[in-house]
Amino acid sequence: MPPGTTNTRIVPLIEKVSGKTAGRDFGIVMQPEFLRQAVAEADFDRPWVILIGADDQKAGDMVEELYRPFHAPIERLTIEEAEAQKYCHNLYNAVKIAFFNELRAICKKEGWDSDKIFQAVAQSCEGIWNPIYGLRDFGPFGGACLPKDTQGFYDWGTKKGHALGILGAVIEQNKRYADLLTEIKSRIENLRERA
Repeated sequence: MPPGTTNTRIVPLIEKVSGKTAGRDFGIVMQPEFLRQAVAEADFDRPWVILIGADDQKAGDMVEELYRPFHAPIERLTIEEAEAQKYCHNLYNAVKIAFFNELRAICKKEGWDSDKIFQAVAQSCEGIWNPIYGLRDFGPFGGACLPKDTQGFYDWGTKKGHALGILGAVIEQNKRYADLLTEIKSRIENLRERA
């Protein structure tokens, strides 16, 4: 459900049919599910996280009480934040799979064992073993390694004829973000000089 669906479509429909008002006569909770297709029943029985999206504290508290016996972490967000979180969840998984598929194709062409490489990445890569890596708003990626290595591998791969659409998009997006921040900083500095 795209963010805003619950509040702009579902709530008005329930209010129209029931003749009641959300927040006064009833509460609304949007709760994304995190069920994997092949093991949905097991995921339902043993959730690793429970997300409750509620703009109404009482409704959110009631649903949280229902889930306490599952002994899983419970996260509380607004309804729209919960809708957005579900998209972020699935989009991240899709991007990660697409990224490794892109690199797997290169490994095959180069004669490298992608399974061994990716297993080592799973152990070495902070973006995998550190759950908050990259989540904080520290701006575009920088430092001594990330810009140099992304550009270096992209240049190497394209010279060898490898398709690197995802990596190319990552480099371009990071550059746009860096340029935007540079422009913002420049405008702030100009304002300070005028003051």
